[in-house]
Amino acid sequence: MSEPSADFFISYTGADQQWAEWIAWQLEQADFQVVIQAWDFRPGNNFVVEMNRAASAARRTILVVSAAALASDFVRSEWAAAFAQDPTGIDRKLIPVRVEACDIEGLLGPVVYVDLVGKDGDESVRALISGVEPGRSKPSTAPDFPGTSASRSSAPRTSPAPGLAWAPASGLSAIRLSDLDPYVSRGHLSVVEVHLVPVTPQLIPVGKLATLGDQLAEVGRAGGMFAATSALELVNEPEHVAVRVRERRDDDAGLVVARSGQRGAWLALPRDGLGSVLDAPDLVARLAGALRVLAKIDLPQPDRYAPTTGVGPLMMLTLGDSSMVGKRNSASMRVAGPAEIITPLEDSFAASSLPSSASEIAAELVARLTTRL
Repeated sequence: MSEPSADFFISYTGADQQWAEWIAWQLEQADFQVVIQAWDFRPGNNFVVEMNRAASAARRTILVVSAAALASDFVRSEWAAAFAQDPTGIDRKLIPVRVEACDIEGLLGPVVYVDLVGKDGDESVRALISGVEPGRSKPSTAPDFPGTSASRSSAPRTSPAPGLAWAPASGLSAIRLSDLDPYVSRGHLSVVEVHLVPVTPQLIPVGKLATLGDQLAEVGRAGGMFAATSALELVNEPEHVAVRVRERRDDDAGLVVARSGQRGAWLALPRDGLGSVLDAPDLVARLAGALRVLAKIDLPQPDRYAPTTGVGPLMMLTLGDSSMVGKRNSASMRVAGPAEIITPLEDSFAASSLPSSASEIAAELVARLTTRL
């Protein structure tokens, strides 16, 4: 019998696809290998055959739990197969992840689940990764002493972590997606780009820059920006190196590093025949993932980064819910205005805070984009 080829198979119903993709993305950001229908089943595949193969090839099954999932016969057959392999739960073959308030009864009732209900994005990431990792869930810091009157009160025992500290920045410039032409051709796709510009440039030697292509491809695949099967194109210039998906498809994405130390990424927005859709909550999650990928590029970090983001072209761009892509009959809230929107390089944050504050940074950048739209 062959060894499992993936760490997790994600079992979900269609109503929970956004949750399933979010979970899959976070797991791949944490260097787990994931099989998920939305990404891995391609046109022409037999759905039932691929589902059986995926479930058999993965070491464990993650069940996205909602009322709709619990009522789905297909989902029931998938988690039942994992449950049958490990009915006592010793090997944790089945890990339920509850994404909405619902009662879990029957055979699933005794199985301890990861609960994301009521948690924000960062809390949900921590709960998910802690829930799937091996070993105990022992905290990294000592628990508060429970014996004082203050600790028994209803008031919080600790102050919340301070927010990300922003500081003004000026006189900076960035290589943008348009500067990579003709290597990048967006056509009718609306693409979001994000760049991190060092407040104090740190020149990368040209020889070092030329060797970064393989690393960009590796971190991009590991972080979920590039699919494992995507053919990649390398652009190697004296002042920058970039790696992007070779095919001009809906999943257009890329990474760039400039000689000045700037790091950048771009990704296509969801689209259908009516154009692209900018779904702010969905974009925050995707942009946070891209920022975490940029943080993993093995180069010296500056003290501070000034971020900038942009979106374009705007002609076929709609603000709305990305779950409606492919189901729309007409466009609404069509954005009118310039060909693209670029946010200015006006402030900065500590580079060391990037991995832990990626979601907060992404939320701020998306807010800057949407207010300009």
